[in-house]
Amino acid sequence: MRVKYPSSSENIALAEKVFAEGRERGLVELKALATAEGKVAATVWFPKYPNEEVQGWNQGMKLEIAEPLPLAKLVGGLRWWSFRFLPRFRHFQKAAFLIGTRTWAAA
Repeated sequence: MRVKYPSSSENIALAEKVFAEGRERGLVELKALATAEGKVAATVWFPKYPNEEVQGWNQGMKLEIAEPLPLAKLVGGLRWWSFRFLPRFRHFQKAAFLIGTRTWAAA
């Protein structure tokens, strides 16, 4: 796994906004995806739209940590930009609609 670091200011701001909105509604999910050099790459999400509601979850915080937590390699912005030309990256982007309204950042 490769993680762009530092995360863009837009991703950080979006993650903070999603977390704040989720806390206001009393529902927020944090999911740790990988670790690298003492940092954790994670997603933050809450069910913003009625079709995203999760059966049995109507309040509180969900915390999920991948087990085992994969080690990721941190890459800079220029190298991250070059990844978009790789077939694997394009394949992932085709499936991006499955991600929904989730956002992530490494911090």
